[in-house]
Amino acid sequence: MIFRLICILHFFLTFSDVFAQQSKLDSLLTKLNSQERFDGVVLVSKGQKVLFHEAFGLANRELNAKNTRKTKIATYSVSKTFTAVKVLQLVEKGKLRLDQKIADFFPKYKDKKGREVTIQQLLTHTSGFEDFVNYRTVTAYKDFYINDFEKLLYNSSPKFTPGKKFSYSSTAYTILSFIIEKVEGVTFDIAMNSMFKKAGMMNTGVEGCGEVIQNKSSEYFINPDKDNLIENLTNMFSISSTKGAGAVYSTAEDIYKFDQALFKGDLINKDLLKMMLNGTKQQLNYGYGIVNFNLENIGKVYGHQGGFLWYDIRSIYYHLEKEDLCIVILTNTGMSESIWNEIVNASYKFAINSQKDINLSEKLVLE
Repeated sequence: MIFRLICILHFFLTFSDVFAQQSKLDSLLTKLNSQERFDGVVLVSKGQKVLFHEAFGLANRELNAKNTRKTKIATYSVSKTFTAVKVLQLVEKGKLRLDQKIADFFPKYKDKKGREVTIQQLLTHTSGFEDFVNYRTVTAYKDFYINDFEKLLYNSSPKFTPGKKFSYSSTAYTILSFIIEKVEGVTFDIAMNSMFKKAGMMNTGVEGCGEVIQNKSSEYFINPDKDNLIENLTNMFSISSTKGAGAVYSTAEDIYKFDQALFKGDLINKDLLKMMLNGTKQQLNYGYGIVNFNLENIGKVYGHQGGFLWYDIRSIYYHLEKEDLCIVILTNTGMSESIWNEIVNASYKFAINSQKDINLSEKLVLE
């Protein structure tokens, strides 16, 4: 009888602690939203169980439309993780080789150094290409086609010998997007749909220029140069031109489904997954489209984040291996470093019912 009472008491105390941590996470996000510092969706899962999945703020400020759990939000550089998986699926099918060179796909490209760049070097940001595809070189309100891209590529050259060092390059993933198109014989968005479907990601896609997307949030920018005035990004930035580097939109739930499928081996085989997750000798904490690092007493963390140029962070996807945790944060207004780190901290504490702080801000410095 006494043992049963102790067990019941222990259960209620544990439940109370978990509820308190959940309340802290919810309160934090509600407070940030009231301060106009966070609009978006947060999902936290442990194993196959979703522990927290809530939406905050506005998806569209002009219409006063609220974010919901089903709101589709731009993922920016988290797109690279999805693109890397698609490339590795083509490798698994024998349609691509990691040692294959750009020259195989762009035979008219004459730069001697550039022709030697491999698929693996594009995936791992060791190609040497700077971002020659950017908001200055791509015309807004116009789709970015292969002939537009080739004009830029044929006038570009790696800034160092390919494979010699690490230099983060979104353009490398734009190149991979066009290689995927050439291999699959369809546009990049259609090519990616098969991977999304296999992961059960029914609310994920690649944004096209001018496309009307149901339940898609509008994108806003908290401008630090104008006293944090909130501006609409539509007239500032053409996200569709980034393709596999940043044009994927998704929901927090779909990214959770992706996480489940990836780490269960449903998307690529275990050998390719291991290659994807491990870093290179040039950059130990970056594999193929995914960051990896160790946190003391917490273990291995995998994931990616995305943001609007160098201004803010807009998407976060983390997988904490030891605890089998998945943390997804999507925002359509952007977050400063202090805010996103605070949200991750609160999410982690809630998921494992802990008072322990974790600091990831120093670990992910690729954006």
